[in-house]
Amino acid sequence: MELIAQLELSFARPVTGSRPPRNLRELSALLGQLRPGPEVAEFSRLWAQELERIRRDEAASLGKKRGSLRRLWAEQNLIYGDLVGVLNQAAHQIEGHHFLALRQTAETFAELLDELGDSLQDLGDWHQSAHPRCLACSWDGEAERCPHCDLRLLVPVRQAQPAAAPLALAPHHQALLDLVISVLHGTQDVESLAEPLESLQADFYQAAVDARAHPELELVAELLEAAFAGLTKMTQTLEDSDCQHLEDGWNLFFHSQLALAEALAEGDSEQLHFSRD
Repeated sequence: MELIAQLELSFARPVTGSRPPRNLRELSALLGQLRPGPEVAEFSRLWAQELERIRRDEAASLGKKRGSLRRLWAEQNLIYGDLVGVLNQAAHQIEGHHFLALRQTAETFAELLDELGDSLQDLGDWHQSAHPRCLACSWDGEAERCPHCDLRLLVPVRQAQPAAAPLALAPHHQALLDLVISVLHGTQDVESLAEPLESLQADFYQAAVDARAHPELELVAELLEAAFAGLTKMTQTLEDSDCQHLEDGWNLFFHSQLALAEALAEGDSEQLHFSRD
């Protein structure tokens, strides 16, 4: 999420000095000085503007979510508002030389940073958790289907597979990938995968059986069986609602297709034509 990416350095060890602060902890250290200079007031206003921008951007997406994510965002949204207000107050106090009042403001700012850190951690833990949720609106109540989107609740992908080399997929393979992406984005129900997965499984199973009948096609048979195994792994999502199977299964299927394309390029295209289906 942009929020975490923007602020991941906000909790580094602070440094002092008059140079522009690289993160919120460094800004906190500047505010904690005995008599901050006028440049610190400008830094405070600039960071207040940046936090308000991030708050606005995050609200555009997280404000539409439901369940635990909505509650987590509601708390974080309040912290943002407090941080913006405190930074603007600190800027005003520096410019007015109200340094005694600024001391309390700086302490409040440091406390809010701790709250923001906890909130970011809670948000990250929720995203990485294995608790089922609606992939459209994030509702994560105790039900099999989302009452708002009528989608089956799924456990999200927790570990993405590394990107692979590009490959021109056959139309029905590309259609499966597009459908998987739609499921992961919450625009299609996971049950929509059942028929295309079953159809492709049958195709690759029969192709592997045919290849096994020709000793010279042993490598091709192994790759076809690997593709079948990847598709079978993907179907596990239909049984236990865990989208990690979609990620891992597609990765296995895709890499088998990369290797199969190389094998077909090196072999007799007419003899191996069946395995292109």
